Amino acid sequence: MGDAADAGADAAEALDGLRAWLAQLEQTVAAVDDPGDPRRELDPDERAVVSLADDLDEPARRAELLAALDDVAELVAGLPELTARVAALQAGPERAWRLLAVALLADHLDDD
Repeated sequence: MGDAADAGADAAEALDGLRAWLAQLEQTVAAVDDPGDPRRELDPDERAVVSLADDLDEPARRAELLAALDDVAELVAGLPELTARVAALQAGPERAWRLLAVALLADHLDDD
């Protein structure tokens, strides 16, 4: 029974992390009120994001992203809200690619 309890705790922890990641991702891509503010949220259509997404674009990387989204979809199966969010990313691979660039850029800016 210990193994089942450990697996359940691991799954709950993974889901909590996924929820936090999705919430942060949504906040990151929210509309920008003041494009001059360096602390603003990033927009997936702004030039820096598009440029980074283009620079990182390789078929193998995109395949890796789609495979990761498939893994996440399996993890959240049965959770309607998260399933819908992941399905939206899977249905729009170009947007998913730009959102990944947003997350990478935001992470880099956060480190500074």
